[in-house]
Amino acid sequence: MKTLIQELADITPQRPLSEVAKECDIIFSDGPLEIKSTIVTDPFRAALDYTRQEKKKSMAVFDKYFTCVWPDATWMRSLRLYQEMERLE
Repeated sequence: MKTLIQELADITPQRPLSEVAKECDIIFSDGPLEIKSTIVTDPFRAALDYTRQEKKKSMAVFDKYFTCVWPDATWMRSLRLYQEMERLE
């Protein structure tokens, strides 16, 4: 059975991590990457908090997935996705 994040990744057009990272002010990850990132325990939560506080675009890299968090109305959609993922774990 696929996880929620696997289902979302399957229907989302993918670009290389390094290409998307150039568009973000900061990258949070749960481990070392080939690009500069801040390693934290919960990168998605860190990205949500940073974007809300700083009003800047951030990226969360976790497992083999990544997502961007925008400082606009879509921030709430990212929060709901995060909450749904937490609920399913």
